[in-house]
Amino acid sequence: MLSESGRQEEALGIYESFWFPAWVPAFLERAELSEQLGRVDEAARLYDVVLSVWADADAAFQPLVDRARAGRARLDGPST
Repeated sequence: MLSESGRQEEALGIYESFWFPAWVPAFLERAELSEQLGRVDEAARLYDVVLSVWADADAAFQPLVDRARAGRARLDGPST
């Protein structure tokens, strides 16, 4: 809700309190917020954590993995 109301910095601070990489939804939110704030290197690092930790995620969690892949692709730019 904070992010949706334009309070990305505050939302990012809350998600940063979830440090354990297995808590992938928080890492994904952090990546997306970092991307929105122009912190490209941090966003890329966090997307990579999601993709490495949940590489073999169950089908129920694939939408989160797909979001991370899409975010990473945005950061990488169009392929030539």
